[in-house]
Amino acid sequence: MPRNGRPPSMADVAQLVGVSHQTVSRVVNGKGRVSPRTCERVQSAIAQLGYRPNSVARALVTARSGIIGVVTTTSAHFGPSSMLIALETTAREAGFFTSVVALDRFSVEDVASAFDHFSSLAAEAIIVITPMDSLAEAGVSVPGDVSVAGFDDVPLAAYAGPGLTTVHQDFADLGRCAMEAVSQALEGGSVDTYVRPTRLVVRGSTGACAR
Repeated sequence: MPRNGRPPSMADVAQLVGVSHQTVSRVVNGKGRVSPRTCERVQSAIAQLGYRPNSVARALVTARSGIIGVVTTTSAHFGPSSMLIALETTAREAGFFTSVVALDRFSVEDVASAFDHFSSLAAEAIIVITPMDSLAEAGVSVPGDVSVAGFDDVPLAAYAGPGLTTVHQDFADLGRCAMEAVSQALEGGSVDTYVRPTRLVVRGSTGACAR
């Protein structure tokens, strides 16, 4: 760190290496041509000084913030949580960082506020993990009076009374597909429609129609 106590800057790196500010910028942002030897010296100086690029300034130069916004539910249920974790992991592997807004209700106003927040961060894309509202207990016999089937096959589904018939899907796979679609769009490519395999898990909440 410089002697005056301020965080090291790109100019400090340039001065230590003996190159221009633009050369350091090319190395940091991965833009433009820099010889392997100079690139190595710049990276060594960055490590020596402990320089950390200013993400806001970098976004102004590259027009890329590297931020992916995620709107999700406050529910700690398996499905949304698993998909969020997969999204974050896949985003990091692709060189992005996620910023998350968790909503306890998905009103127009709340969703708009979340989108405004991500706009202020110059987020490059926004992924929405929508909640899946469920049937409340109504004091009727299941499956005697009504059959109930769910979607997601969360771990607790097998232990409900009776066990819940449900459609099983792979949430980690969904998270990876969502991030892949975002990456394709940001690179200017066409976004594919992903159709992922599911399977029906039959349990005690469904039965023959009562006459």
